[in-house]
Amino acid sequence: MKKYGELNTVQKQRKGDKIDPDTTSFMARTRQASLDRFSQDVLQHASAIKGIVLYSWIETKASTGIMAFDSGITETMCVKVRIPELHAGVFPEPTSIPTANNPSAPADWETISRYPTFFAKDTAVLELGLPQPGTIVHVDFENRYTQTNPIYLGPVEISAILSVPGDPSPKDNHKDTGGTKRGSTITEDEKLETSNSTVTLITPNPRFEENRVRLGAFSSLSSNSPLLVAALGGAKVHKLFAARIRAMNEAWVAETNKPPLAGSNGWRHKPEIRYAWLKQPNSSRFKRFAKQNNGAKNLLGALNRGEANHFKLWEAMLLDEYNGNLRLGKQRRAWNSPHQTGLAIDFTNNGLSTSTRRVPISKQKESLAWQWLKKNAHRYGINPYINEPWHWECILTRESFASGEEFSPANYNVKVVETSQNTGKTTSNFIYAKQKFT
Repeated sequence: MKKYGELNTVQKQRKGDKIDPDTTSFMARTRQASLDRFSQDVLQHASAIKGIVLYSWIETKASTGIMAFDSGITETMCVKVRIPELHAGVFPEPTSIPTANNPSAPADWETISRYPTFFAKDTAVLELGLPQPGTIVHVDFENRYTQTNPIYLGPVEISAILSVPGDPSPKDNHKDTGGTKRGSTITEDEKLETSNSTVTLITPNPRFEENRVRLGAFSSLSSNSPLLVAALGGAKVHKLFAARIRAMNEAWVAETNKPPLAGSNGWRHKPEIRYAWLKQPNSSRFKRFAKQNNGAKNLLGALNRGEANHFKLWEAMLLDEYNGNLRLGKQRRAWNSPHQTGLAIDFTNNGLSTSTRRVPISKQKESLAWQWLKKNAHRYGINPYINEPWHWECILTRESFASGEEFSPANYNVKVVETSQNTGKTTSNFIYAKQKFT
């Protein structure tokens, strides 16, 4: 295998007893080896964990969700990952890995099979496609100390996903004629005009009241934006939102003596990247979708007619996936998302989870975390999306969003009300979920 050097910064090393992998369970030897090699809290304080993909595949299974939007999800992405700093001394390093996730390719399959399997955290990660063997990815554990419930978060570089063997060449008849091309990354944030509004800061911020982030009032940030920083759990969020989460976590830990609130799902890519595969009919992701959805007749029909508009292709996909019911499809899948701004995060520990099949909403609302957030989050300028206990947002002034400069350094307990001088509507108005703020 290619040598990558140190992927994760470790603290002090410690020597431990040799572990027999043939007589010790995976969880026992992984946990013991990691505790022997590092100080006990090394993973607790890492913003994200990097690993090397050994092999990835898709498992298909029936799904019956407790909530309507959980049902119909039939794919699970599985990724074998080696974390050098964690697994050295636990498993031997594979002598070879497969090419392009080909299960028939020559590889050290016996060793690969001994490594843990990480599962894609949500459909947004699933839609990015399979990571290729040898690429660097972000992973996490629901409980880092015990290393249980491994989670695959996505690639470190999005180009590692978008350029994969078997995708159509640039000369393909269905090439992307607009938006982001395969294998490219966004290098600049969208420009934001901030001189067309009036800002009012209301103190205190009302308790447990929505003040929704609308994408059209802000902008999609790029993957390498200097405005994005890592939050606990691996999520990337806007730097001013991160400061508020840190302050809130200090109070949460001090009052409850529980682990800090963490989440792996913060900022996410624009839909043109999340749904890049819609323009790649020769890709494995497209072929799987077609196999599971009656041949993807609507989507293929749109491509064959020469449709290049990504949103219209997405609508055609929904028609295939939801048996012609476009309204239902749009209820269950979002094109644009407040997550694209870095001003939204999904907390996924302390009893909160994005999986309502695993932790029903009623159960989440009984958790200490949700009860505490309901009572206290507003003090840090953080507001709920009431339908989803795990999802929390932070409204900034548009000028501070674009510059990264703090607008209320002495007090986070404020509500931002920013009103358009042209329309008289605030940034949280629903119309800006679909159109630009003017």
